[in-house]
Amino acid sequence: MKPLTSSEAPATNDPLADFKRERLKYKALRKQQGKKGQSREDITLTMLQKFQSKLDDTRETSGGSVPELRLEPVTAAVDGGEEEEDLTDTSWYDEGR
Repeated sequence: MKPLTSSEAPATNDPLADFKRERLKYKALRKQQGKKGQSREDITLTMLQKFQSKLDDTRETSGGSVPELRLEPVTAAVDGGEEEEDLTDTSWYDEGR
């Protein structure tokens, strides 16, 4: 007998039945996902390749004019002037100890 999925199951107010239904649903999903290892890595790399090809296609259809992202250093106003912020400064973290 095939177990009911959440869309096929009748609506009940029984929390235990709901829990068991959800558990069966996620067990089935876990079996579909596969085990860790080379095959899972291959699946991930395939998905990455698909994403990269979609990204390239989008760039080509937009005329290749993707604006460059320019990041400028963060500045903080100190005594009316501007000073470049030291991003490696963790003194604020050590003060609370």
